[in-house]
Amino acid sequence: MKQALSNVPVSLTVGFIYWLQEHHDMRGLKDLDITKYPARLKELQEEYNSKYPQGLTGWSTLASV
Repeated sequence: MKQALSNVPVSLTVGFIYWLQEHHDMRGLKDLDITKYPARLKELQEEYNSKYPQGLTGWSTLASV
């Protein structure tokens, strides 16, 4: 079981992580049984990719000093 969960492919971009933590329960992950993580992460990633195909926009970058 541990090995199966540790091999769940998820694209962890900064935008995706930010989007997850926007909600106090991490969009349902916080209280979810760990065995249901793979399916829920896949659903969340599909939702994020459909809403933000170019990732989150409006981020500013720091200029080189």
